[in-house]
Amino acid sequence: MFRRFMAVACTAFAEAAAEPVSALLLLSAVMLVHIAPVLQYTLLSEPGRLARDGGFSALLVFGALFAVPAVLRSIGREISSGTAAAALARPVPRPLFLAGKICGALLSLLLFAAGVVSAALLSEGSCIAGCAGAAARGEHGTAAVSGACFALGTLPAFAALAAAAAAHRFKSSRFAPVLFSLLALSQPAAAAYAFLSGMAPFDARVIPASIPVLAFVAVMTVSAAALACRFRPAFAGAGTAALAAAAMFMQLAPPRIRSVLGFAVPDFGNFWLADALSRAGEVPWSYVLHACGAAAALSAAWFLAGCAFFASRDIS
Repeated sequence: MFRRFMAVACTAFAEAAAEPVSALLLLSAVMLVHIAPVLQYTLLSEPGRLARDGGFSALLVFGALFAVPAVLRSIGREISSGTAAAALARPVPRPLFLAGKICGALLSLLLFAAGVVSAALLSEGSCIAGCAGAAARGEHGTAAVSGACFALGTLPAFAALAAAAAAHRFKSSRFAPVLFSLLALSQPAAAAYAFLSGMAPFDARVIPASIPVLAFVAVMTVSAAALACRFRPAFAGAGTAALAAAAMFMQLAPPRIRSVLGFAVPDFGNFWLADALSRAGEVPWSYVLHACGAAAALSAAWFLAGCAFFASRDIS
């Protein structure tokens, strides 16, 4: 049973990484995080905040654009092509099949998040080091980045493009999954080198603040998978978008409505903690565990709903 689960999960993971749009989204997120601080001239807040907030935004927007369509394509394609019926006839229980698809999508999302968060850490460190150098030159209030750190963050992306193209040309490897893997792995490696060599400071506060954002995207991914078990991918995607919109405006709803919607819709305000890091603030790990617990409970509820949807759907 475990081998069947791993086979479904690995297939879902490979499908998510193999889509050309996946590599494009990760490349766009990484480059946006690195380039945005370069366009800032005046330092309006603490050094590195633009890069840090840009990393959180990239994780939220690009992460959702990556994971939600990936799980919709994976489940919808399996059902429409009849592959799901063949897999379930082996037999693979429907809850196991759904759990494997979700786990594969979440694993690919975790790899995506590793690249984006590492880029944000490196970009923030580049801003802090650059602003410190500008202040030492008497240019107070001027936003700047470290040229060495900027090159360390952006050059691996171009190297990944060249390596993926070479692997496709000479080794007949698929371009998109190679590029996706190299992008996701090169950013943590570049950030680790910058921090260990002393090129840029390491802001450990970013990690606990990014985990709730990732948890929110994970809940949206599981809800999309559940809806895909009952509706076509287009309708399931529209339903997931409606859930995301409801989550964004949860704090504006009356308390009674929030208490009712809270069983299915996460309150986005409880997962977005970028402002908590301003003025040297921190996010307690106890709060991170609480947010992850709430996300896990919502994900479990959506998984059970997906199992019920899947059980009542005819896929023969």
